[in-house]
Amino acid sequence: MMGVLAIPWLLHHMGAERFGLLALAWAFTGYLTLLDFGLGRAMSQQVAKYANHADSEKITRLFWDAHITIAGFGLVGTLLILAVVPLAITHLPNINSDIHEETARALWFTALMVFPTLLLNSLNNFLLALEQFTWLNVLKVPLNTLNIAIPVWVTAYPDSQLFGILDTTCLYLLIGRSGFILVMFAVCAKVSPAIMQLTTFSYAYPKRLLTLGGWMTVTNIVGPMMTYFDRFFISVLLSPQAVATYTIAYELASKLSAIPNALTTTLAPVFAKDCDNQKDNIATIVKSIQWLSVIFIPVLLLMPMFITPLLQWWLGIDDVQVMAASVHWLAWGFYLNAIALVAYTYLQYIGRPDLTAKLHLLELPLYAFVLWLCLSTLGIKGAAIAWVIRAGIDMLFLLVTVYYLNRPLQQSHATL
Repeated sequence: MMGVLAIPWLLHHMGAERFGLLALAWAFTGYLTLLDFGLGRAMSQQVAKYANHADSEKITRLFWDAHITIAGFGLVGTLLILAVVPLAITHLPNINSDIHEETARALWFTALMVFPTLLLNSLNNFLLALEQFTWLNVLKVPLNTLNIAIPVWVTAYPDSQLFGILDTTCLYLLIGRSGFILVMFAVCAKVSPAIMQLTTFSYAYPKRLLTLGGWMTVTNIVGPMMTYFDRFFISVLLSPQAVATYTIAYELASKLSAIPNALTTTLAPVFAKDCDNQKDNIATIVKSIQWLSVIFIPVLLLMPMFITPLLQWWLGIDDVQVMAASVHWLAWGFYLNAIALVAYTYLQYIGRPDLTAKLHLLELPLYAFVLWLCLSTLGIKGAAIAWVIRAGIDMLFLLVTVYYLNRPLQQSHATL
């Protein structure tokens, strides 16, 4: 919610181009969580299983082996990204020459954000596996607030700017995320004191996690790619200013995802612990989809009545027709994505990440083509329409997969 309130301020004080570039920095760090090669999610799935049997020894070994391995991957990945930053700086597309140097420094700081982001993501997965939902929500608020509070602070207090607006913001975000690792680790140690009993590193657990996480890695690569593709396509085919317009629409529509995210966060450890209880799991999926539909559909049907005046009041501008249409399209996409997320979580946490990975590999080239076609012909609104098409296909594929995976169960009930 703070992001929604702060966007008009940031757009006014940063300018559309800087705000668009900041949105790309957020997208870049979010996408590169793939560098944990699925270990974070694989660890979460295994820890949830062992937590059901109160096996603190295995949980401790999983925690340290996974995080040491992720830290190693993060370090190597960061070094590789830093090596290509100079090349990226020389090929910055559609950037105003006045902020070229500022953007170049921001790229360096953004590259360094990858390492702390990987560790934060992994610690979050550990708390998720232990069903520490209260702590997850308590930690989520200040961590997410950093993304908005820091650029607001930098623009509100010019004396805090060590360089320009954009690069100073990225530097402070790097410092904030790095410091938050200690906070999250302290919480993990509080809820699971056994992890403070350090163990020697073993190759057995990382090998097992990588085997499970291999397919999760494919999803970690392709899934975020489809999520963030649109902004990178817009920056190349249109401009950073267009990224800002689309990001505002996406930010507003994305608030609808809070409900399915909270729901699937709760369901994930349940699916992992009761992965053999197909009947109850399927009933849970069906009930979840029904409740999501009850919540989403009235909002979506009423949205055309209030979205345009809301945007005009919120941003203080009259010409918001394209943005309003994009918000409405994206909102339908988030509804379809909410349903898909339930099926996706089920497949991931019953130990079948291979199925979601294969489906995403099939969807990727189709989405890239549809996105290019819609963006080229319809502009910013086209990117929103392409996102809805992608979400719909993803939902359909995942639900059909869950259905066929549980078909033997349904046939046995029919026989009885």
